[in-house]
Amino acid sequence: MKMIRYIIGLITCTTLFFGAVWAAAPLTHKTLVSAPSAQSFIQPSQPSYFNINNNAPNTPPINNTVPAHQVTPLINAGPQFINGIVAIVNNQVITWNQLNQQVHVTKIQAQQNGMELPDQTSLERQVLNQMITQKIALQLAGLNDISVSNTELENTLKAIAANNRMSVTQLEHVAVSHGLTLSEYKQMIRDRLTLRKIEQQAVANTIMVSPQEVDNYLAEQAKFGTPNEQYDVQHILIGLPQNPTPQDITNAKQKALDVIKQIHDGLAFTQAAVKYSDAGDALSGGDLGWKTLGALPTIFVHPVATMKVGEIVGPIQTDDGFHIIKLVNKQTPPDQQHFTTEYHVWQILVEVSPVKSSTQAKVELQELRRDIQNGQSFADIAKANSQDENSRSEGGDLGWVRPSDLDTNIAQAVTTLPLNTLSQPIQASNGWYLVEVVGKKRVNDTEQYRRDQARQAIFEKKANQAVDTWESQIRGASYVKILVPQLSETP
Repeated sequence: MKMIRYIIGLITCTTLFFGAVWAAAPLTHKTLVSAPSAQSFIQPSQPSYFNINNNAPNTPPINNTVPAHQVTPLINAGPQFINGIVAIVNNQVITWNQLNQQVHVTKIQAQQNGMELPDQTSLERQVLNQMITQKIALQLAGLNDISVSNTELENTLKAIAANNRMSVTQLEHVAVSHGLTLSEYKQMIRDRLTLRKIEQQAVANTIMVSPQEVDNYLAEQAKFGTPNEQYDVQHILIGLPQNPTPQDITNAKQKALDVIKQIHDGLAFTQAAVKYSDAGDALSGGDLGWKTLGALPTIFVHPVATMKVGEIVGPIQTDDGFHIIKLVNKQTPPDQQHFTTEYHVWQILVEVSPVKSSTQAKVELQELRRDIQNGQSFADIAKANSQDENSRSEGGDLGWVRPSDLDTNIAQAVTTLPLNTLSQPIQASNGWYLVEVVGKKRVNDTEQYRRDQARQAIFEKKANQAVDTWESQIRGASYVKILVPQLSETP
């Protein structure tokens, strides 16, 4: 089963939801000095594909089933229509034109990143399977009313452009120069954002990371040497079907051994991954990127810890199939101290509710702001009017906080406001805020930073596993028929 991460990854400069513009799994981002690569013009900046702070505990569960009337295949389409179709996915299709476009983008990305690709048929087969999974996910997004607004789309385009040091107009010209129309490019980005939303909502409610898990992670890191040592690993997965027979297991193992032999005989590992791997990162050559041991799949930890650079190990059997791994490189970043800025913040909240509109809440807050400017005490106003239960009794005093602890809009205001200056009303998810920053300090938070990094790594690992399970469920519940024989055959 191909991983849905393949598609989303392209939205970010690091990783996100599938690894590259609709056609290649996560590729390492390179800062652009001259012309942007195909990868970069699709990816806005994002700290991580899975971000533990993006958990959505209050969102409703995803409906993973496409209604029966939408699963009905297009069996009555005429011959001329069928000839232009590569695959049927529930009641929608993937055409040759769509497949060729994604293969084209994949080739551009591979060229920009110096990656060798396999033969054309193998490449088309991998891209098509990723497109099928994406098509199912987008159908489910529609059924679950998950969409991307024009504002979100425009903000993403601005972020991509800024990351590449260009204007949005220049970015659009680059997209067109790579064979995409402007509408196709914008739809591609909208799809990526939609896929990111549904994936986060589908898995976020199921993931928890306990303090004990963080302790265990850090202890495991220390056991193998330098805690911050990083490993650049590639892998190939020869997958197994659900409920495999003994013969399925024998065949998959033999195929893995055959792939290892081809690699030892000269086939590049990257090409082998693109051609044979059943993992979602196949189109990036199976590149897992730089990770600490604790962030690697558990089954890889012990082999990687003892491998030499360039060594290939496998096949390693799991429930998913047989893995082949290669240690490309390893490094030990300098053990640096981490510092952050904390702000001493006062705040007043006026909530939006069924009986108080956003406009009314803002007007009320503006009146409170005028009272403070006219000499009334911030603390007195907060105690009498703020609806934030945590700070009202303290006169709105939040104490020392970090921007990461705050709503995005409030964090932006806090980091830009001069000291002892009253903000304008700030809109947040639950209402309107008035804030004042009365102190600012730089603190050494190295230990907390390491724990946060460990927690994020654990979250990402769990999220990846959850996505694999979810993906298997939605694909298994869908009607999929590939109409081109050579693209449905396993190499």
